Amino acid sequence: MSEYTGTFSVQNNTGGVITNVTVMHATTDWPNSTIYQSSMGINATATGGIVDTSTTNKDRWSVSFTDSNGDLRTGQEDCGFESEDNGLNVIIVLCLEYFNIVMPASSSCDDNSYQQT
Repeated sequence: MSEYTGTFSVQNNTGGVITNVTVMHATTDWPNSTIYQSSMGINATATGGIVDTSTTNKDRWSVSFTDSNGDLRTGQEDCGFESEDNGLNVIIVLCLEYFNIVMPASSSCDDNSYQQT
């Protein structure tokens, strides 16, 4: 089992101010890491997330925020952090109707839906 590490950040591409922003990376064998921001302006980016994973782990990304209309948006997606991503930064792009997980080198996971709340 090879360990891979990196970082992740979150970008607000919703077109409005968002609040109570939580983005988390989780695997089965390594510690979870979360970025929390009480508020993010238009096109703002928050950093500080840590990716710690390995070849045998599934990478789960979870997002939650309140949009500028007061609607809660939540979603999760499995998207692998691969060996070619080691040492690099993943960008979670929050859009109003979907979110993208932009991997630095391997295949990204785009147009992920939010759950209906």
